[in-house]
Amino acid sequence: MQMASVPSNFRLTDTMNWSTLLLNCVIGRKFKRITWSVRNMYFSWSWISFKLMHMSRLFHLFLMLLNINLFRTRFILGSIA
Repeated sequence: MQMASVPSNFRLTDTMNWSTLLLNCVIGRKFKRITWSVRNMYFSWSWISFKLMHMSRLFHLFLMLLNINLFRTRFILGSIA
């Protein structure tokens, strides 16, 4: 488990990390009970990136299948007509 902390070579371009750090602080102050599970799940960027990658892969697969099916139906209809 990684705690959110400001690295020594902090750049202003790391606004995403900074926003999650602020969110961590706010949520940690308000709800101290649920914070740990929430932090583990939603504030680990590896988890988020993995989920996004997985979703995009599934979406691409779905689009490919859709395209193939559309092409097939078009081809069949064209051959009939």
